[in-house]
Amino acid sequence: MHIAMISSEAAPFMKTGGMGEVVFGLAKELAKLHEVSIIMPLYKGMQYIKEDDILKKKPFREFFVNIAWRREACEVYKVNLEGVNYYFIRSDRYFMRDHGIYSYHDDIERFAFFTYASLDLLASFKNNKAKIVHLHDWHAGLLPFLAKEEENYNNNFSKTKFVLTIHNPAYQGLFDVRALEEIYELDRVYFDDGRLEFKGMVSTLKAAICYSDIVTTVSKTYRDELLSPEHGMGFQELLKEKKDYFIGIANGIDTNYYDPEKDIYAKHYSIENYSKGKLSNKKIVLEELGLSDESKPLIGFVSRFTWQKGLGLIFASLNDLVNRGANIVIMGSGEKELELYASNYMNNFPNNIKVIIGYDERLAHLIYAGSDFTLVPSLFEPCGTSQLIALRYGSIPIVRATGGLIDSIVAYDGINHDKANGFNFINFDASSFLQSLHQALDIYYDNKWLFKRLIRNGMKTNNSWKKYAKLYLRAYNKAIGK
Repeated sequence: MHIAMISSEAAPFMKTGGMGEVVFGLAKELAKLHEVSIIMPLYKGMQYIKEDDILKKKPFREFFVNIAWRREACEVYKVNLEGVNYYFIRSDRYFMRDHGIYSYHDDIERFAFFTYASLDLLASFKNNKAKIVHLHDWHAGLLPFLAKEEENYNNNFSKTKFVLTIHNPAYQGLFDVRALEEIYELDRVYFDDGRLEFKGMVSTLKAAICYSDIVTTVSKTYRDELLSPEHGMGFQELLKEKKDYFIGIANGIDTNYYDPEKDIYAKHYSIENYSKGKLSNKKIVLEELGLSDESKPLIGFVSRFTWQKGLGLIFASLNDLVNRGANIVIMGSGEKELELYASNYMNNFPNNIKVIIGYDERLAHLIYAGSDFTLVPSLFEPCGTSQLIALRYGSIPIVRATGGLIDSIVAYDGINHDKANGFNFINFDASSFLQSLHQALDIYYDNKWLFKRLIRNGMKTNNSWKKYAKLYLRAYNKAIGK
């Protein structure tokens, strides 16, 4: 079976968050049994292999894309990595830009081009058509609509089934109906009859939900949350209509890359000798960041800086954590206001708090490997990967009970020491968060046996892609009708 994934980003070539890792992790596991392709733009600033080196190859395909009443040239370059065929869509006008891959004034047009180019590429696979086309979020959301409604495409995709994964429904691909006519060159009847209309705008995410044969999201609990007005962001009724064709499947992690026994960035350890190994990594973190006293609990936070991630709760708890003798390391970037707040707290507590603005892959691995606890106090969290990585490295997660955090963390309740692998709190407020933090620190200081048991439980947790790829294959077969 040929499975083609359409994504705006995918590791290791370009990722800005969890979605990029998810696309590659899932594709790599599926490729052990099936032919798997990833179609994504060729950006400026590519990672792993630079765009200049990719462009030294002979183009795999060359064609023109009709968009915005123009014919735009498109080249496609092919790279095989770990059994996955990457197809890079090249358009210097749209993707060779200096300031990241999102948040440009013409994002709708950029990803409309990507949508059409992906369709044309898929249609060109005459003797090896994709049986499953798997979309990720809004960027190519109109693709299944075009494949099913537009005559010049539907003959090519009559036997193709479409699967959508919603990673973050806050990004809905909204644009004015005039862009439907002027950029996509489609008749506004599709808007007027309600097929593409959403809150007075066109929504590519709505189109993807309605026209995909299966819709998934990234945890069972988040699937249920999306059916509620509180979390559904206006899509809850559409998702209810999908009924059994709306499925929650958790994300995994690449357990070969995130492996404390062979991590390229950290001192190695296993579940048998984690105490010594984690202490070695803690010493490295403390020394590099100018902190001291390895006997103190080391608490880490590695994530994007957005209010959704619960940084406000972390800031409100820092005085208490310092008073309890903890060292805290915060790494990430995002909203400038939060970066400023974090830096100010570091200046107030230079001997206990270190803030790294930006992302350093090596240091991130060291923080997971050396820390005793990892904070994930999110307002909402469709799945989350930080807590999964933390479990792998024996850093006990302290999470809010929401979305995928509920599904992946068994919170200690006072008696379930045989299964518990972390701590959680329910209400999104500083008082609830602090109560969970104090519970964790009490165990760190006063109950070493239980502390070690929670670490071991976490390290034994299976969050490999092998486990979750089987569930995606089941969803694909459901779409096909098997």
